Amino acid sequence: MTAPAKPPDAATDADLVRAFVGGDPSAFEQLVDRHQRALLHLCQRLVGASDAADLFQEVFLQCWRSLAQLRAPEAFRAWLLQITVRRARRRRARQLHEARDVEMPELFAAPPERDHAELADDVARLRAALALLPDRQREVVVLRHDHGLTFAEIAATLDIREDAARANHYQGLKRLRRELALDADGGDTPADHAPVPRPPTGEPR
Repeated sequence: MTAPAKPPDAATDADLVRAFVGGDPSAFEQLVDRHQRALLHLCQRLVGASDAADLFQEVFLQCWRSLAQLRAPEAFRAWLLQITVRRARRRRARQLHEARDVEMPELFAAPPERDHAELADDVARLRAALALLPDRQREVVVLRHDHGLTFAEIAATLDIREDAARANHYQGLKRLRRELALDADGGDTPADHAPVPRPPTGEPR
């Protein structure tokens, strides 16, 4: 007696990767649907709201082109995060080269209109403080607190040692606290043919 096939919603990332490599293009669409909100959120944190949609599409386009080369389908999520971080670094380096005298781009999407003004102000302050962190510290803080990665997972994603991930996390939070405290005290504050997925509408959760 053969086991029943898994329903689509019970398929793991590894199942979908294998299905796509085996010739099922709809499996890629399911991967996009599953990860798009979290990925857009990460893009916003790393390059700012204005560039997030472009980075989002670049990442999934590279994913479409390179997925057959993924040796461990079970590692799809970590591989997707690695692509995102690397492309974000190149984009930020290009931004800094082209406009060194321009403020850093926004790192969070603007809050929905239904949010209270106080929340909007808190988000703006956090956005400005996060923009002041070195890239590595920002990446570690975002992967840890927005995506819930362990330090071992962060180290694998960023290709660094685990102790370096912990150190960057500590230093990043320390500087965030300092910048937010200064702000609260009135101190100065800074700022192909492949199916191209569209970023999800609305605010990522």
